[in-house]
Amino acid sequence: MKKIIGLVTSILMFSSLAVAQERHTVLSITQEMHEISWYTEQQELWSSDVEKDDKNAEAWYNYYSATRALKNLSEEKEDRVKYRKQCTKIAEDAYKAIPNTFEGNHLVWWDCNNDATKRKYLLEASRIDPDDTRAYDDLMIYYEIIRDKHKFDGMCEKLYENRELPASLMNWGYNVLSELEEDAIVCVHGDNDTYALWITQSVKGFRKDVTIVNTSLMKMDDYRENILKELNYSDFSGDDNEVFQFMIDNRRQRPIHVASSALRGFKETPIMDSLYLVGLSYLYSDEQIDNVSIIKRNYEKRFLLDYLTESFSVHPSDAIAGIFDALYIPSMIKLYKHYRDSEETTKKGEIEALLLKISKQTGQAEEVKNLISHK
Repeated sequence: MKKIIGLVTSILMFSSLAVAQERHTVLSITQEMHEISWYTEQQELWSSDVEKDDKNAEAWYNYYSATRALKNLSEEKEDRVKYRKQCTKIAEDAYKAIPNTFEGNHLVWWDCNNDATKRKYLLEASRIDPDDTRAYDDLMIYYEIIRDKHKFDGMCEKLYENRELPASLMNWGYNVLSELEEDAIVCVHGDNDTYALWITQSVKGFRKDVTIVNTSLMKMDDYRENILKELNYSDFSGDDNEVFQFMIDNRRQRPIHVASSALRGFKETPIMDSLYLVGLSYLYSDEQIDNVSIIKRNYEKRFLLDYLTESFSVHPSDAIAGIFDALYIPSMIKLYKHYRDSEETTKKGEIEALLLKISKQTGQAEEVKNLISHK
């Protein structure tokens, strides 16, 4: 019996080890996120494959992707710096080993943080394999920066057809656009929130009057100059940190919103004191406004919310998209309190059910219950 138990134990240990050592395609953390230990393991596995065969393009790409994830997820500055250097070395070594491949060229571009002097590597990667979906979002960004609207729309269409974003995130993007005033400017920040608005606007032709401004790209001279020129702003000669105040000061009658997903970038600025929550974005106003009435209008007349109740699609990035559901919570709480105070019982019950459903999914149930239980 002991021998049998020992044999079974050995089999289980071997099986566990085999699973632990399995190589996986390492997607960007904007698409799929794992524990740091998972990325560390994948980094080691793909690194060993590179050492065995430095012509293995797949190994190079996943080795870099795992290292990049470790850089982005590490909490300590020292670790981020370490992985940042590793990323650059991997990209350089990969290009030396496989210069005529999609992977070799795309890694140089992926590592350069939109350095205009290295755009040739992105274009070469696309030339080598125009159907490789891993460059689609980079090409979309590139065409947005240089303001090539035709090619930008083409890449948006490809991303949409390829289901780059989950349906729920596209729905979120639709709702953000739907709440904005005519000819509004809306500031976004990251990959997913920007892509959701870009693709919805481009592919669906929805709210073409809105100008979508990515706060990260505004640090780039050509993008900033092109955007400001299209908005008919006078020449800007200030610091990067002053551009949004410049836009506000010279906005004339054009409304300016900050998407909830981009709010953290404005928290240490004077702009924050004049931002009013209106749903999934904050509206800048020099004067105090009745934002609850705007929130009510958006939820009752503009938002499409069925996807928050039932979902009939599955996507690898659903977990990432779920983070955006939490951005409904602040405005839902305000709306709940309005319905409660105005004794609109049915509407209060409906928004409460949706609020509790979302907060449970995002791990905020107890906090939300406490907030809505106090008058």
